[in-house]
Amino acid sequence: MNNFNVCVARATHGNENDLGLLVHEYLDAQIPNQYYKLVANPRAMELDQRFVDSDLNRSFDGSGKGYEAERVEEIRELFQTEKFTHVVDIHTSPTTDSVIGVVPGECDSPETNLVIATMQQMKNIVMFKKESNPSSLVGAFGHGGIGIECPRYDLKAYAVIIGKGVVDLLKGVKPEQSQKLLYMIDGYVSLDVEIPGGSLRDFDEIPQIGGYGFVVCDIYKKAGFNHQGMRASTRREVSY
Repeated sequence: MNNFNVCVARATHGNENDLGLLVHEYLDAQIPNQYYKLVANPRAMELDQRFVDSDLNRSFDGSGKGYEAERVEEIRELFQTEKFTHVVDIHTSPTTDSVIGVVPGECDSPETNLVIATMQQMKNIVMFKKESNPSSLVGAFGHGGIGIECPRYDLKAYAVIIGKGVVDLLKGVKPEQSQKLLYMIDGYVSLDVEIPGGSLRDFDEIPQIGGYGFVVCDIYKKAGFNHQGMRASTRREVSY
């Protein structure tokens, strides 16, 4: 076993709990009591809604309200007392069609790259610009933090993929040498930009937006989001 102290979080958004629950069940069967199981937003999970008073994954910069503001303080204290080496935060998305790593700039580090390398089926990663006051759960944690977005189908299969990656990380299984593309998010795509074909796969190159589209999809309009998606540019290849 590596001398790692890994936290696997689920239900940061309360209505995205199902995949994380399956991952926890997989890990409990494979490596019981060898990782920390975090239910980030239990009240929103019980209500089966994204959040209670404010989006927990946008609240670590101090902007949170009500229940989520309280959870921010509790989770920050947990990070300090448990001294985690890695935090893996599990999400699902209605637009994603593969396992995608999400890395806040504050987490850009060899520790996070090791998780990226260990997750063999995670071929693409997006990175947001580093912030002085990060708002996300893994951004607030820093080095060793990573979010993982998966589709909202085939949850059992994706749970095994993520769970096996965590097990390999803890057991010190040396990852295969494989290069993965990291895309730097550099802007949002306005609703008034018309994307030919409507719905496109993640990381398609789209001349109309001057870069690669990440979750550029009509579903964002239907769901009432402010943006069609995000614009990214290739930054580098990641390997470990």
